[in-house]
Amino acid sequence: MSNIVPRKSAPLTPVRLTRRAVREFRELDGAAEMELAKLDRQTEIGTLRARTVARVGTRAMEAQAVVSMTERMIVEMEPGAVHGVSYLSQRLTIGLGEVIDKTINEVSS
Repeated sequence: MSNIVPRKSAPLTPVRLTRRAVREFRELDGAAEMELAKLDRQTEIGTLRARTVARVGTRAMEAQAVVSMTERMIVEMEPGAVHGVSYLSQRLTIGLGEVIDKTINEVSS
């Protein structure tokens, strides 16, 4: 009865894994790493798409500002040209919208 001695060096016995279990853990680690790489790639692609649309939208707004400024200057010089210049400005605005729409479609697919 008194031959039982409590173990003090390590509270738990280390677990020995079989070769099969080790191989399965490695496969799980590899699969998890692949999944993380795929998610990173998808995030990067999404970021690039958003940047592209933002860049095209910014350029379109800058172009619209130049058109509006030019339209105002022309109308100040020749008030009778207001209708023709207004028509051209509207057509350009529609064209810029189409460029943005086309960019979004190309980036989304």
